[in-house]
Amino acid sequence: MGCFWNVTKNNGCVEFMDEQTVGVVVRILPNSEQREGFHQNFGCVRKAYNETLGKYNALYEKDDSIRPTYTFLCKLMMESKKALSYLDAMESTSLQQAVRDLSRGFDNFFKNHHFKYPKFHSKKENRNSFRQTIPANKKIIDKNKLSLRTYGEVRFRTSPEYRKLLNSSDIKFNNITIAYDGIHYYAIINITTDYPEQLPLTGDKIGCDINSNINGWLVTSDDVKEFFDINHENQMIKHVNRLMSRCRKLSRRWKTLQKRLQKWYNKRTHKLKDYIEKLTYNLVKDYDTI
Repeated sequence: MGCFWNVTKNNGCVEFMDEQTVGVVVRILPNSEQREGFHQNFGCVRKAYNETLGKYNALYEKDDSIRPTYTFLCKLMMESKKALSYLDAMESTSLQQAVRDLSRGFDNFFKNHHFKYPKFHSKKENRNSFRQTIPANKKIIDKNKLSLRTYGEVRFRTSPEYRKLLNSSDIKFNNITIAYDGIHYYAIINITTDYPEQLPLTGDKIGCDINSNINGWLVTSDDVKEFFDINHENQMIKHVNRLMSRCRKLSRRWKTLQKRLQKWYNKRTHKLKDYIEKLTYNLVKDYDTI
């Protein structure tokens, strides 16, 4: 499980601000009914996003003066909910968050030419996830249980440190994202909190060059080359793909190998994330200027 922090420097130490936005990732254990509801919501969020984008594109072709503000996109989404009853039956804030993501994509596109025009979400290319808002001052954590809109309570697993943080009375819950990686379900909980860790300034500085070749993933000005070893994971992914190619698609053995393949993909992803998070933290701890 992971946690993401923002760091600032101030008067002799690197410290976390008084109010810090933190994302805590925990593994959740939904029951069969909750899993079914999650997958329905994954599809409906993707459908609401695509329907809203499609309606705006059609209107823009007729009148290019129309601007995709969040309010205007919400009206288009409401039209889709009236036309598609299954969207109206879904948890409403997750659909609103999908439209908010679309609005943010349009804002980025119009403000910065480096961003591409928003494109339709496909089931294969986009991860299964949806985001819910949390009412102000509501505590959604009770020991090892997480309370979700519509779906009720679901158990979660995390480290004692993060469980203590989530059960603290000093934090404010902002939103929560439910995600599925093909094997496990996760909740990314966005909170605002105070964090006591302080890192003393060292007076040192370092330059870093990010590469993707045999010279190392990252090369520092001290001539230190950072490598990550995912060769075993890559070899196993190739091996399982070869086995799947010899099976009849959708057969029992093919489905078993598909789950095995997804596990190796997830293991490779988690190994890379863990490596990069530890590397960046150590760089911030050891150097003032990077």
